[in-house]
Amino acid sequence: MEDDEEIEKFSKGEKMMEKEEIKIRVKELMKEMTAEEKVLQLACLMPTDMTKPEELGLENGIGAMPILGGEPNQVAEDVRRIQTYVLEHSRHKIPVLFHCEALAGPLVAGGNQFPLSIGLGASFEPEIVEEMAEINGRQMRAIGIRHALSPVLDLVRDLRWGRLGETYGADPVLCGAMGTSFVKGMQKSEDGLGNAATLKHFLGYSASIGGLNMAQTVVNERDLRENFARPFEMAIRDGNVKAVMNSYSEYNGKPVCASKEILTDLLRDDLGFEGVVVSDYASVDCLRNVFRTTDDITKAGEACLAAGLDMEFPNQLGYGG
Repeated sequence: MEDDEEIEKFSKGEKMMEKEEIKIRVKELMKEMTAEEKVLQLACLMPTDMTKPEELGLENGIGAMPILGGEPNQVAEDVRRIQTYVLEHSRHKIPVLFHCEALAGPLVAGGNQFPLSIGLGASFEPEIVEEMAEINGRQMRAIGIRHALSPVLDLVRDLRWGRLGETYGADPVLCGAMGTSFVKGMQKSEDGLGNAATLKHFLGYSASIGGLNMAQTVVNERDLRENFARPFEMAIRDGNVKAVMNSYSEYNGKPVCASKEILTDLLRDDLGFEGVVVSDYASVDCLRNVFRTTDDITKAGEACLAAGLDMEFPNQLGYGG
């Protein structure tokens, strides 16, 4: 028993050393990078053709790229081609982080497809969700995808809202247990370098007025914190999740993507999240064409970045585009 405890302490100590070494390397890298190179790491590129990386302007790197379907062998070849080009042509050789949806299975032809979340929630068995997510993660890694835009931890409130099937149900503790298991499965691997899972949509997305998309969240602060934030907190504290995605909605008169109150004060300061906050697709541009808080895409990008939105998906518009 004492030997086991010593081994565990040693293992934790090694992990702490690795974490500190990574922090030092990141600081060194940041000193070496130009402003353009740094901004590009906050950005995403969604090309229509991945067969000609030399035409995509990747010489200074790019933070992320999506995979939106396709046959596995072709996806693997596209990923390999892009990664090879970036590693050979960019100064700092930072690999591109490829992502895909993975709620019930990776969004790639031939991958396993499991029951949707609402069915998994009805099982009341978090263990099967962890097993499912681990299988999904292995399939994604096999073709070079390391970032899953899942799970959805929104709570069922209004049956008019169109994404109920993606949720685990109405109970915050059940949703938290299922989501935490998904995160653990997705981020698990034999070498300790699993995929990054992404909790979404932070926060209150499913409680929009009239069940509408990109609308006002109509819950009070206590309900938002005690219920809607509960599943996220569980997956952050118990699952050590690596990424969180913003909600498309508006809360307290401000779009969530540009809300420091939600993305920094609540998410980071209160819930303890230390990972990366990524934008739901075109969230930054929504400040211009949906919420109309500005007509300047650069100002939209500045507002979102200042609020705590770290990466812009799926294309670089407000973040230095």
